Amino acid sequence: MEPNAWLMIASGQSSQYQGHNGYQDELPWLYSYDSNVNNAKKVKEGDIAIFTDGVKGLGSAVIRRILHHEGRKTIRYCPMCRNTNLKVRTTMEPRYRCDNGHEFDTPSPEQRDVTIYQAILGDSFAGFPMAITRKDLRLIEKAPTSQGGIRPLLAEDTEHFLHSLKSASRAAGGRPFSPRYDAPMFGSVAVREDVATYGRTSPGATPMTDFPITDRNKLLRLAKRGDYDRATIYDIVDRALICHVAYEIDGQPYILPTLHARVGDTILLHGHGTNRTLLHAGDNQPVAICITHVDGVVLARSIFNHSINYRSAVLFGNGRLITDPEEKNDALYRFTEKLQPGRWDDVRPMTDQEVKATAIIAVDIEQASAKVREGMPKDDEEDLAFPTWAGVIPIRTVVDDPLTEEHTPAEIGLPAYLREWVDARRHDISRPE
Repeated sequence: MEPNAWLMIASGQSSQYQGHNGYQDELPWLYSYDSNVNNAKKVKEGDIAIFTDGVKGLGSAVIRRILHHEGRKTIRYCPMCRNTNLKVRTTMEPRYRCDNGHEFDTPSPEQRDVTIYQAILGDSFAGFPMAITRKDLRLIEKAPTSQGGIRPLLAEDTEHFLHSLKSASRAAGGRPFSPRYDAPMFGSVAVREDVATYGRTSPGATPMTDFPITDRNKLLRLAKRGDYDRATIYDIVDRALICHVAYEIDGQPYILPTLHARVGDTILLHGHGTNRTLLHAGDNQPVAICITHVDGVVLARSIFNHSINYRSAVLFGNGRLITDPEEKNDALYRFTEKLQPGRWDDVRPMTDQEVKATAIIAVDIEQASAKVREGMPKDDEEDLAFPTWAGVIPIRTVVDDPLTEEHTPAEIGLPAYLREWVDARRHDISRPE
């Protein structure tokens, strides 16, 4: 089944689109909505999404995974026709108007059972490199006058629209724009050039759901905690700021922490141009990459059954040194935007000497596995009566208030994109809220 393409209203227009109201989007990672919004049940994994705040286009992504659970929320609707698409008018009275034309001062509230969805975007989000207006986006909508938080787009027109943006950004020499799609309908113009460049997936190919189990990635101890699903593994990878890279030279093992970013089935490693690890790995040498999130200390009634709750992933592949200037520039952009979305356009560009002094290695992920422990301690039955406290002490990774560097002029305040990023991540940034 070919994927669909959708226009999705991100937070900022929540008072108008009730199926989105009350949810905090975390672009570029996830988009939230519920069953009250039109087309909610039609959206599926692999679909293409273009995001807008209702005024301008924000970017595009692939929906990698959809999570859902049941819940309740307050729906506001027109008291005359029960329509939930309401516009708030700031200069006219009555204040509210539904899309059926009814005007009123106060909407009617009602508690409803809904299915709440979270569309996981993974690393696929690509911010638009230039100003895109709602008028531009209406040209690719199936029904430009339709209402609602999720609107269908014309697949072929969406394809050409994204491809033209990529071409325009290259011609202008600005920020790289690399829309990444697994969909067959996007294969004809190869808009997945970045995946074809970095990884083994050709344009238009749909990757396997699971990594094959081999002697190298097969879990032997507590195999029931193992997972070979790409979505699970890549969620662990994408939420980490650093990884540890292991390799061997002349019989001597080494391991090094370093920054990483992921592009499809490829891990990018970043470091100084003289870094021994990167120079060795970049010579088509095998490496193992490990990423771990610690979620809690597990205290049992016996020393033997103490543990931790964790999510870990181990990946295997061979490295390749990136030397092509355009490919390297795109990789540097990905590192910057993974570390802090919005930062690339807000700082001095790298000089040629700085780029030359930086090494980036692309490691195609050949095999991988994840291992996860969660929940309470697993005490032996005979120990359950032992008179001591048992349970879990949760551990979270959180973002705190930014600290201003001493040479920053007082009149330069914290940029809005940083404040919004910090405020949205005061919960555990290593896992979904």
